[in-house]
Amino acid sequence: MHFQDMYSDVAQLMFVKPNGALLKAMVHFWDPTYRCFTFNEVNMNINF
Repeated sequence: MHFQDMYSDVAQLMFVKPNGALLKAMVHFWDPTYRCFTFNEVNMNINF
């Protein structure tokens, strides 16, 4: 099975330019203990 058959267009993510400010904000609000984003006392659960 070929990569593209297995993962569709995920390789296109290599061409996305990262936004430094956005990445810093995400790191700041990420709670590794609970594996979710936390804003004050509110959890934004994202299941991976």
